[in-house]
Amino acid sequence: MNPKCLCQYGSEKRVTFESLKTEYDSIKADISTIKRMDITAEAKELPLKELYKQIDEVKENMHDYIDTL
Repeated sequence: MNPKCLCQYGSEKRVTFESLKTEYDSIKADISTIKRMDITAEAKELPLKELYKQIDEVKENMHDYIDTL
């Protein structure tokens, strides 16, 4: 499951390229899992749409991180 979904109360998470890469890999694994599921295309549509949106956000954060270096 995407670690972004897990709440961490009372602690600030330090963003590193490694943490962004881990999040990216996790989302990619979730996408792969949903694509392999034996369910209708309509049932896959909404979760895949949301995951692709999340992966775009992570990619943007990765680019921003690299730009700050």
